[in-house]
Amino acid sequence: MPFTKPSINVGVIGLGMGQSLFVAHELPGSTMRVTAICDVNQERLADVRARHGVPFATTDWRELVQRDDLDLVGVYSPDALHCEHVVAALEHGKHVICTKPMVTSLDDAKKVLAKVRDTGLKFLVGQTCRFNEHRIIAKRLMDEGRYGRLVYVEATYNHDIRAVLDGTAWRYEMPQDFLYGGLCHPMDLVMWIGGRIESVSAIASRGNLDSRYPEGLDTNWLVNIRFANDAIGHVIGLYDFIYPEGMPYIELTISGTEAASWEQKITWHKDHTKRLVEEIRKYSDERREGTDHRGHGGEVAQYLLHFEECLRKDLDPEPGALTGTRVIAALHAVRESARQNGREVPVEWEF
Repeated sequence: MPFTKPSINVGVIGLGMGQSLFVAHELPGSTMRVTAICDVNQERLADVRARHGVPFATTDWRELVQRDDLDLVGVYSPDALHCEHVVAALEHGKHVICTKPMVTSLDDAKKVLAKVRDTGLKFLVGQTCRFNEHRIIAKRLMDEGRYGRLVYVEATYNHDIRAVLDGTAWRYEMPQDFLYGGLCHPMDLVMWIGGRIESVSAIASRGNLDSRYPEGLDTNWLVNIRFANDAIGHVIGLYDFIYPEGMPYIELTISGTEAASWEQKITWHKDHTKRLVEEIRKYSDERREGTDHRGHGGEVAQYLLHFEECLRKDLDPEPGALTGTRVIAALHAVRESARQNGREVPVEWEF
């Protein structure tokens, strides 16, 4: 059923990245309002509450998800806590937005998917990289057949994580598994474009640049991908390395039989004697793409607007629980392949 209440009351668990949900208050036409917040850092909790005038604040996430006056819970807690927080919110009748990664194991992904299906509530994985304007345009052109048959897709997410460890100790204390917390970004992008993944072949390593991060988990990943449509792909995720000036941070490359694109540029090349390179934004449909997707805040704004539309029109958010589970399944296969020195490993798809 479409959501008909005049406002959508939002509770947020985790006020690191979770503070980005306050951008909804600045969006013309949005009816989302953050009315409850939770964080274990009492000083940050008090500061955010005072700055935004939030009616309710707590250090106990259970108090938040049990509130009858909330319609939606944003889960922005450390990665390994996502499953518990998402499932509890759904069990208490709340729609959910969960920051990436959805969860940190395939078993947990299946639990979330089952709970979303059982409750019928709306669920979105906050994969911000999808909600960048030029990538949205590329995806639409791909769906319209403007690229022709897909030949190759590549996505990267490279990030020297040492400065991030300085500000978020949970990433080395828990620790964060960068396979899920980092590589989910480019894996989601290539799956968004290429569709069903048949198999992956991966190698992994550690840079060992920061003694705070414990032994036992790889931190750098290179992945080859075989899609069901015969296209091939490549994913790069480097998190334990010195980031060189000029190296792509997050990027998406798409190559088909009639066109190819790299981030903000598209090349029309069906006839190789008449090569044409244009700004991809030239093909923006303002009714669909909007006008401001700049930076992380702009991407969050776009997925909040998408989620609100899905609530109001009773549509399925994307990426939802099924897509999120497929991304986790692909990452699960990546780890298995890396453990076997790059052997090709099939990816589970039907759930």
